[in-house]
Amino acid sequence: MNTDIPQVPLVSYNLPKFCPNATWKQIETMFANDSLLGSFTSDFFIDRNNTVYIAAFDMNQIVIFQEGNDIPIILMNENLTKPNSLFVMTNNDIYVTYDTDPSNIYNWTNSDTYGGYDTNLSNIYHWTNQGIPITPSKICGALFIDINYNIYCSLYYTHQIMKYPSSSSTNNNGIRIAGNGSSGSLSNLLSNPMGIFVDTNFNLYVADSGNNRIQFFKPGETNGSTVVGTVSSSNIILRKPTSVILDGNGYLFIVDSNNNRIIMSGSLYTR
Repeated sequence: MNTDIPQVPLVSYNLPKFCPNATWKQIETMFANDSLLGSFTSDFFIDRNNTVYIAAFDMNQIVIFQEGNDIPIILMNENLTKPNSLFVMTNNDIYVTYDTDPSNIYNWTNSDTYGGYDTNLSNIYHWTNQGIPITPSKICGALFIDINYNIYCSLYYTHQIMKYPSSSSTNNNGIRIAGNGSSGSLSNLLSNPMGIFVDTNFNLYVADSGNNRIQFFKPGETNGSTVVGTVSSSNIILRKPTSVILDGNGYLFIVDSNNNRIIMSGSLYTR
């Protein structure tokens, strides 16, 4: 038996692997519209089972589509007001931030079977959520949880990324890991950061929307490097990137918001 085979840490999010010449259909398939989601969807998450979780901002609810099932599960709560960002763990616990200032982070625990029915409709549930002892000082625009259960928040209005160790007992244990609280374009500064992604090596990727770039930070380093966008080698011009993720091959997928497109970028090519 070969004991030298590296073990890939189990992550909760979907990590698809595409061949280099993969193409996408030019006509999309719609499975949810504004009657269910409202006029603005603030975030979504796809887990390893291809279950889709959607933060329906205007509808004050979380909408869940399981693969092969056209009937959504709807999580509702009287305190769930304008869900801003969400993250789902390997045990299906859901963490959600609200669009409040200061922000709050809540989690729904999978052991509670959605907290019971909220109405007579079998797909709508009351969400018995619990506050966790972390209260970012400003609105948490994007949420991420790494393989060690550390929580990350991008603080749009104070231009920084905060990390809350899994052992945090109060909000005072937050650690600033990128940006310094002031807007700027230097390598140690951010401007209105939005989407964040932390890989299994704890490298941080930031959609630095105000600077029209994707910043990369190694663990423990406060000076980032631009991997896509302004002054990068990719020759791609971004306009307000709002989200960034990695696939199973290490390619970046970027929501280039004001250019109305999705960018795929890697070491070999960008398209």
